[in-house]
This record gives sequence, C-alpha cells and structure tokens, in this order.
Amino acid sequence: MATTQTRITADATSVLAVPGARLAYQVTGDGPAVVLVHGFGLDMRMWEPQVNHLAARFRVVRYDCRGFGASGPFGPSIPYAHAGDLLALLDHLGIGRAVLAGLSFGGRVVMQAALAAPERVAGLVLLGAVLDGVPWDTGSAAALAEAASQAQAHGLLAGRAAWLAHPLFAAARQRPAVASALAEMVAGYPGQHWTGHDPHQDSGPRPLDALEELATPVLVAVGEQDVPGFREMSAVLARRIPGARYQVVAGAGHMINMEQPAVVNDLLDGFLDQLEDPMNTTPLTSRHAPEPTSRTSVLVDSGWLAARLHDPAIRVVEVDVSSGAYDQWHIDGAVLWNVYADLKDAGYRLADAAAVERLFTRSGISPDTTVVCYGYAPALGMWLMKLYGHRDVRILDCSRDTWRAEGGACGSAAAEPAATRYPLGAPDGRIRADHTAVRDAIGDPGTTILDVRSGEEFRGERFWPSGGMEPGGRAGHVPSAVRQPIDDLYDPRGAFRSPDRLREIFSAAGPGGAGELITYCTIGGRASTAWFVLTYLLGRDNVRVYDGSWAEWGRMADTPVEQP
Repeated sequence: MATTQTRITADATSVLAVPGARLAYQVTGDGPAVVLVHGFGLDMRMWEPQVNHLAARFRVVRYDCRGFGASGPFGPSIPYAHAGDLLALLDHLGIGRAVLAGLSFGGRVVMQAALAAPERVAGLVLLGAVLDGVPWDTGSAAALAEAASQAQAHGLLAGRAAWLAHPLFAAARQRPAVASALAEMVAGYPGQHWTGHDPHQDSGPRPLDALEELATPVLVAVGEQDVPGFREMSAVLARRIPGARYQVVAGAGHMINMEQPAVVNDLLDGFLDQLEDPMNTTPLTSRHAPEPTSRTSVLVDSGWLAARLHDPAIRVVEVDVSSGAYDQWHIDGAVLWNVYADLKDAGYRLADAAAVERLFTRSGISPDTTVVCYGYAPALGMWLMKLYGHRDVRILDCSRDTWRAEGGACGSAAAEPAATRYPLGAPDGRIRADHTAVRDAIGDPGTTILDVRSGEEFRGERFWPSGGMEPGGRAGHVPSAVRQPIDDLYDPRGAFRSPDRLREIFSAAGPGGAGELITYCTIGGRASTAWFVLTYLLGRDNVRVYDGSWAEWGRMADTPVEQP
C-alpha cells in the first residue's frame, strides 16, 4: 500500500486503466485527501459547488465511476466492484488514507470501500446515501424501474428522459441552473447498466448488516424534501452508525450539494475540521494547536437529536434562568433545569450534592444516560454533570429557535420521566474554583482570571447583566482579571463557530497556553460556556469555573473589588 502522496494540483482530466474499464478522474488542490463519488446516472461534475471550496485546504479527488460520464462503457464479461475501483484509484494516486464522500449511489460505494478497507478511510460523508435492504418508497421504486424499462424498450434517450423525471429530482427541477446541470450529465450517461450485462459483484458484507462496524467518523445528511425512502435510509444510518453526525438540510431535495451548496459546504467544513490528518496525528486543518477532544463527541446537531429524540437512553435538558420559555414550548420530552431554583441556593452558590442527586434522579438520568443540554445556559448544565463525573453529556449545536424553525419536534407539557437512581460521586475539583481559589489567584503570574461579562459589568456600571444594581452589592471586577468578551461565539444558527475563529475570539485567554485559567461571570452560565469552548473545542487544559461568580463575589463584604 502506498503511503506517500503524489501532489497534483491541476484539475485536468486523467485516466486510470483498470481491468475491463477506464476511470476518468481529476485532482484539485493540495493537502489531506478528500474523495468525492457521484450519484447514479451522473458524473464528477455534480461536485462543482464543492471542489474549489474544499481545494483551498484539501487534495480533492473526484472521478467518474465505471460506466458513467467520461469513464465510458466497461467490459461486460470482467467482474468488478465499484469499491474496488475506488481503492485502486487511491493506490494509483499514492493516497494511504482519505475522507470519502458520496451522494446516493456514491454513498453506497464509499460505505462498501470503508467496510472493505477501514484502514484506508479517515472519515465518511454520506449524503442521501443508498442503503440496500431499506425499502424504497413505492413511487420511487416504480420510477427507477421505469427508467430501465424505457431504455430497454425505446432506447437510451427515452431512458435518460425517464431518469430525469424521477421524483428524486423533483426539487432540483425547480432550480433551472441545477436542472440544466443534471440534464447535461444524464445526457452523457452511457446507459450500460440499463441495457447491457453489468458484472458488478459486491465485495464484503452488505452495509446494512455491518453499520455498527463503521468505526470511522461519519457525517450523514439528507434533504428534507428528499423522497421518503431516502429519508428513511439516512435515519437508519444515523441511528445505527456509532457516533454519526446527522443533519436534515432544509430546503433541499435529493441533490443537496447542488441545491444547497453553501449549507453543505459548511457541513463539510465542520466535519473535516475535527478529523485528524490521515498522514499525521495533528488535526486535519490545523498544525498550531492540539484538539484532543472530537467536536462530535460533545456537540450534536439538530438532525442527530431529531433521529434519537425518543431514545430512552437519551435525556434532553433545557437549562434556563426561569420557566417562562420552557412553559411556552420546549423540545419534545425535554426536562427543565431552572438555574435559580435547581442549580443554585438562595446565596447564588451551587446546590449541594444531595440536591444535585435529587435533580438527576427526578430528571430520569442514570450514569449511562446520554444527556443533551440546550437553552439559555447549556454549558452550565454540562459543567455540573462533568463536575460529578457524568460520562456522556453533550450540547445541542444550534439555538433553541433554530430547532423549532427547522421543524424540530416541540411540546408545551412538562416532561415527567420515570425517576432513576443516581449515586453521586465526589466533585471534580480540577474544573471548579471557589472564592478562596479566586482570591489566591489575584496577581499570580501562573493563573489568569477571565472575566467574561459585558464591558458595563466589568467597569462597574451595572451589577446584573440586565442593567440593575444589587442592594448591598458592589459592582466592578476581580483585581488582575482579564476581560474576555464572548459575544461572537455562535453563527446565525446558534452553532459554535470554527476552531480557528474561536481561537481568535479567545486570544486574551491564551488558548494554546499551559497556565491555569479561572473563568467567572455573574451566575456561572457564561463562565461555563467559556470553560466548555476552551476545554472541549480548543483543547485547553487547566480551566476552572468560579461558579459563585459575581453574584457571590460582589455580595461578600471582604472580597476586593476593582473598577477602572
């Protein structure tokens, strides 16, 4: 197996001869390899909206599968496997490992390649992927058979016309530019799979029977307007592939990469940002800072959660400072953690262990539950669970409003899960700082105190974020604290921004440093968000949260307070 990469930066079409056929391919860009595999009846040109975008950072390989596009007809008597052709192309280009992305038929090809040679695959992207064994919906199955029937009875032109009329392309037909591009590709399809003998032989297990064996990171995406059969195939993939990310793309049908290219490019960026370079041990797109924790292990997108919403092993928790928003509507089945009523005592200190244990128990959470937090202060909920050693807790990577706007299931009745038993362990002092630790850190060159409140709060112009002052309280900041704004952590959907952008935002915190950081805000919500980003998204060690924050510090009589 080759382990060196031959750098090809021009996108001129080249040809690889394989037994019984030829494979036309193009390579664009330089860097870790990403291979794009097209859908049935189409060719490599369907990836035009992605190629230049990805080629800025990656070595992008796209090719026409055997019997499609510029690869032309194949020998009808020589057995082959599409997955074998893909692996042969990797060998030819000297690519040891690559991220494989496929749409529809191409998704089946890359899954088969990943199962046949898992050591060659750094990640999988499955866009509206075919999953044999999951039935097509009746209309789509009939239209698929009709295309082959028309080609056999009336010739290739009739078959191509019937294929373009398939319900798969209904949404694409509403976009003239996309419809024109599809027609041009289908016009170049030789049609041999319809009219001649196809000696294709599947290699290895059927993907449906081996999904749990896919150990590589996987992104599954499907258009919300795709046909029912493909939506179900994607849902099965998301449920059964361990750790798969899942996204339903709004406003898109089957050809999601062509119909919603900007959305798909953003999905690809987010997925690829978290993968390791197949030729190195540093992250795929970064050489300057470690990211030991996979973003997908602590963040879930709306599609992933939607596919698992009623899984009894998952508990959704809305974290807010009141019940007002929750009472109006919430993610279906979610329980509420009210910061002031459930997480804090009357003095704004963290609830004691007995109260936390009761909270976990009445929320239907056991030590093996996967907990997904969302709402006003999801990171505070995650921090609390990590404080007591909970293994699997994640944050919904979009805003509450985005969940509803994208069709996520909502309800208004308060959830009442069955109580569980949760024996609480000892708190982890490595992620918590009390007021004594903060006092000791003042002026300590080995510790940075991060104030993540607004400028008005930092300057002492207000005590509470809402603008009010606290009777008997003092406004200002902890002496030697560094103000670290966190106003721009999210994109318009409410998802966390890329690691590179987050590093820029947290430049004052020294995200690549080794000294201790203590974060604080007013009640701990924003401080926990800073802890989460620094620890889990940027790989920063030695970050603690002062959970009492200014609500405690500013109300104590003997704590030092500074104003500009």
